[in-house]
Amino acid sequence: MSQGNGQREELMNNSLYSGQFEHDNCGIGAVVNIKGIRSHATVANALTIVETLEHRAGKDAEGKTGDGVGILLQISHKFFSSFPKLQNH
Repeated sequence: MSQGNGQREELMNNSLYSGQFEHDNCGIGAVVNIKGIRSHATVANALTIVETLEHRAGKDAEGKTGDGVGILLQISHKFFSSFPKLQNH
């Protein structure tokens, strides 16, 4: 057994980890611009994926409510630094 496997086994035996909670995800969608060009179209396409996925996305298994789906964006430091600093936060 490699050292990595030993560490994993130790964590599994000495933590709150339980294999019964392991399960596969229901899928993901990915939208990118292969040339790295930023555009609203990329965000719009990501939102279309969210709206299209039936389970673990826009709706729960019963089709009634959402269950915490989101999209991940890369927003530059330059963009955030253009805003004034908030006082006492």
